[in-house]
Amino acid sequence: HQALVATAVIALPWAASLIRYATFEQAGEPAEVVVVQPNIDPYKEKFGAIDPMEQLERMLRQATPLMDSATALVVMPETALQEPTTLSDDRGRLVFHGLWENDMSGSRSVARIRSFLQPWPRAAVIAGMSAARLYPTGADHPISARVLDGMDRAFDAYNAALLVRADGSHEDYNKSKLVPGVELMPFENVLGPLGGLALDLGGTTGSLGTQAGREVVYTSGQRLGLAPIICYESIYGDHVAAHVRNGADLLVIMTNDGWWGNTPGYHQHLLYGKLRAVETRRDVARSANTGISCFIDQRGDMHQPTGWWVPAAIKGTVRARRDLTFYVRHGDYIGKGAYGTSVIVLLLAAAMAFKRR
Repeated sequence: HQALVATAVIALPWAASLIRYATFEQAGEPAEVVVVQPNIDPYKEKFGAIDPMEQLERMLRQATPLMDSATALVVMPETALQEPTTLSDDRGRLVFHGLWENDMSGSRSVARIRSFLQPWPRAAVIAGMSAARLYPTGADHPISARVLDGMDRAFDAYNAALLVRADGSHEDYNKSKLVPGVELMPFENVLGPLGGLALDLGGTTGSLGTQAGREVVYTSGQRLGLAPIICYESIYGDHVAAHVRNGADLLVIMTNDGWWGNTPGYHQHLLYGKLRAVETRRDVARSANTGISCFIDQRGDMHQPTGWWVPAAIKGTVRARRDLTFYVRHGDYIGKGAYGTSVIVLLLAAAMAFKRR
């Protein structure tokens, strides 16, 4: 009897899942998306050896042959844009150069993307970037901020994403789930002096800034509402679901999986994207600096996966879906239920042990 119950506990959900998979119908407005995989070595080339503008030109050259009048979006990977951020003084007026979220008008990367998009007025580009934001003189700032030498001002550095539209407008999003030890110094208010010991994997080190909101960024004419998901954020189901509740109808994963080398790590990271697609019933456009870039549909099936350690660009049709799944509406109810059950069991066990005494 116990064996039968145990078998049913495993077999029934498995069978229900197979039936759901076989009968599920994908829905949503179709849109054409181009995904770029530049394959720039993060250890030897990405952060210093190759000029940031040359890196951008490589990605634009990869995307160009796949562009047409129907293209809605081009996706580039995490930290695709690596322009230095500097400041200058123009007769008392502060001038921003590079990827400052305060003012992108001085960014060569943004100007180049705008120029690239001119032949395709319905398209937009979303790319990962290393960015910064300057706080006003004397203003309060989070503990992650760094103080500028010789100035009573501070700035935050971000692992971020930037959406640029053909009309020149843009939106940014700052990664909010940071990797401990690489992007985040745990308990920084206590361990702040040890911030210099954070692992240096290229780009900006020490604790980065974050944003609290799970923003959605929109392509030209609000045709697509994008959930910008940067690397490690894709492992958090509740985090991604919050983007969808806020209006996202397409998941965009930007990552740099080259850090793992040719190990199971980049395969495992990819599989989290399939889970997010099924939980939210949203298509995924995934751009990795190197392997594996792909499209994932609402059933969790992967399409056009690229190879490991090769430059590539792919074009596919995604569906922008707008209804909300039970998971999106209610969150990780299985995990929360298991947590609650565990607490109850522990309390009952403690009560029984106390009663025996």
